[in-house]
Amino acid sequence: MNDHYLDHLRREKLDQAISIPKALHFGPRQSNEVAGYTLLTLADLRPDQKWSEATAPLRGIKGIIDFMREYYNVSYAPNTRETIRDEAVEYFVSTGLLLTNPDNPNWPTNSGKYVYQITNETLQLLKNFNTEQWNNTSKIYLEQIEPIRQELTRMRKAADISLTFS
Repeated sequence: MNDHYLDHLRREKLDQAISIPKALHFGPRQSNEVAGYTLLTLADLRPDQKWSEATAPLRGIKGIIDFMREYYNVSYAPNTRETIRDEAVEYFVSTGLLLTNPDNPNWPTNSGKYVYQITNETLQLLKNFNTEQWNNTSKIYLEQIEPIRQELTRMRKAADISLTFS
């Protein structure tokens, strides 16, 4: 496979990955390149693979960065881990796309063994991307995550309440 064609496949797969959070009504910070690469990595999808080949490996932030470098030719410095965590991973966790430490929930967040994995529902959603089932699958998925979004909104509003002491 020549480099030009591989670059084309990389860009096409990234554009598709970015379109998924957009279709799920995520905001711009969760529908950007960092989020797209993160989604591809956590679905274990190389540029030449179909969405139906998605899997759900366990990956930590270092593993995410390594996968991006190896298959998408994107280099993130070790000090950008927080960007990946803040702009994609933590939001994906809070909206139910990802699980944290399904192998051992007791790992501390600063452990090198702390990992993420896409949920079974997310895996099925991704496997149906670019198929006739996508519209129906994404609609069902949105219905499933709506209660999570409502709770997040409620928590944010509660955090914004200001107290006045006299």
